[in-house]
Amino acid sequence: MNLPQKDALWYATALLLFAAIVAVFWLRAPAPPPPRPVVSAYYVWQMQWNDDVREAVRVADPSANGFMALAGEVNVFGGELRLQRGYPDWESLAKIHSPVTLVLRANAALGDLLQSDARDKAIAFVADALESTNAEANAKGTTIRGIQLDYDCPSAKLASYKLLVDAVRPRFDKLELSITALPTWLKWSDFEDLVHGLTYYVLQVHSLDRPSTFDQPITLCDTARIPGYLRRAASIGAPYYLALPTYGYRFVFDEDGTFAALVAEGPPPALEPGQRVRTVMSDPNEIADIVRAVRAQPPHALLGFVWFRLPIASDDLNWPWQTLEAVRDGRTPKTAFTAELRNPSPGLYEVYISNTGETFPQENVSVMVEYESGNVVASDSHNGFTPSANADGTRITLSGPASRPGETVLAAWYRTRNKADGSPGEKPIRVGQVVVTQL
Repeated sequence: MNLPQKDALWYATALLLFAAIVAVFWLRAPAPPPPRPVVSAYYVWQMQWNDDVREAVRVADPSANGFMALAGEVNVFGGELRLQRGYPDWESLAKIHSPVTLVLRANAALGDLLQSDARDKAIAFVADALESTNAEANAKGTTIRGIQLDYDCPSAKLASYKLLVDAVRPRFDKLELSITALPTWLKWSDFEDLVHGLTYYVLQVHSLDRPSTFDQPITLCDTARIPGYLRRAASIGAPYYLALPTYGYRFVFDEDGTFAALVAEGPPPALEPGQRVRTVMSDPNEIADIVRAVRAQPPHALLGFVWFRLPIASDDLNWPWQTLEAVRDGRTPKTAFTAELRNPSPGLYEVYISNTGETFPQENVSVMVEYESGNVVASDSHNGFTPSANADGTRITLSGPASRPGETVLAAWYRTRNKADGSPGEKPIRVGQVVVTQL
């Protein structure tokens, strides 16, 4: 249909006017609000505190939304309740600015008592343990914000867990009440009943299935499943924190490759003949990807992250603080090492390796050392580094354990032969780039 010229002109004018109005509203529309902040809390799992734990708490305090401090563990053996006391340093916690939550852990056998005639006794035992610890903290000047139950309840017994929570709540009506939760609980209706009466819950997406063979893949946190967990938690709607792992384990295997033991902290274990060890750590790069996604679009009901666990300087089975700082902020932590050649006296050269990055690799690092044939008259290696020379004796590869971020270690020293005029010559020792190598 052909419009008369007058009508066509009217339609064109109207369209231009409509486009102009749309453009004005689009230009004046407010920018979308920035993503709401996602805070970080830290879990202090040491039952006995030392200077490293105290220092770690002090360092983390400025960035902390809170500390969750392990105060004890309830164990059930043969139907009998036992309390293993924790000893947080209340004086240190009294000095920080971040609020403190007391955590009481319980083993799965507690569920049997909660479904038996001994239920009231079990509930009273748990409540008394929390109450006495809270009183002790207050007496030492530490104000407690909340209490938290860390009980890996079987999914089918969540209803009995709610009985425990409901019975404990009246004795701590002025404190926050929270629990830790497993992803498998999210699909149970009893879980929704349990968490809707809490201040919040802590969703722990890290777990461990004991390997049966040395070569079996070991995953401490399947990050591919986390988006699904977050969607389910958002649909439930109860406030929660997302607990992310920073730790690792040493797995000991027998000569035939079967699993023998698990080490969660401390130095490498003493091995029996033929035994081997695998060290598996949470992957900071994968966790950083999750943090970036969550920070860009925080899921409904998510309050923040809880980092399991707070790094301390003497814990080799946990990320260094520098790694956690990077991941917490959504950055992939960098791995970087440098080699430095020092000449403290004529003819003496020392090779130092520095960790200038943000990670603590479980692999070795290596560096190439070059010199003229026959020029080195004495040498020695240190701090776990070992030399491997080439055929003509002019190059040595130094390999040794990676140091922690910010640390510098002496890898080796070399005594060189002077020239005929008594001078050591120009750069008789040269070092290359440091590379990270597989163990």
